[in-house]
Amino acid sequence: MKLLDKPLACNWVLEIFYILVMLRVTAAFAEPTNAIPYQFRDSSYVWGDETNELRAGMVYDNDIRDQRQIQLIQVLVLTPKTNAVYSFVKPPSGKFAKCELQDSNGAVMPPMRGKSMAGELPQTIRLEDLPKTPKFGRNNSLLAGALHLFQNYPMELLRFTIQDVYLIKTEGDYTLTIWPVIYQFSTDEQFVNRIDLPLVSRKIHLRPLSKDD
Repeated sequence: MKLLDKPLACNWVLEIFYILVMLRVTAAFAEPTNAIPYQFRDSSYVWGDETNELRAGMVYDNDIRDQRQIQLIQVLVLTPKTNAVYSFVKPPSGKFAKCELQDSNGAVMPPMRGKSMAGELPQTIRLEDLPKTPKFGRNNSLLAGALHLFQNYPMELLRFTIQDVYLIKTEGDYTLTIWPVIYQFSTDEQFVNRIDLPLVSRKIHLRPLSKDD
């Protein structure tokens, strides 16, 4: 029996060795917790650098309005944090620190009057000054513009349509650059403090809405 047990023991040792090797290999190729999840790495997404475990991204979609093609821009925020669901809010003004569109020659295009997506964003905002939803029945008003961030899942910060902000007269490859800002609650939750995320930029092929524009 002892002679028969030796191969079994040998197989058991080999199995343990194999498991240990596979664990080392898996650990070597495992992604860090702050890596962008693979499903958000395709060419439709562009991501900025990470700061304080936060990064901004941009994705756009071609849509049709009145039989004309438009581009819907969605700016996202991504974090590997597990405890960030109730920590952040969006800018109450619905603006970015910077939103710039350059044409194929590098010229900066001015936004249409009153349509700019960039604005002055304060460093600190008191909780009582943040916008809230109206009271409904016995329900108290809620904080409007909360940015609920879940671990490794991008959440929308702001969205807009290129053609609502800029008048495109020439077809070509344009470059859109955005400087996103979010706000984080203070430790006493009486204020929110500004956090500037690194710039995010991407090329977008645009064309005029019509030949008459």
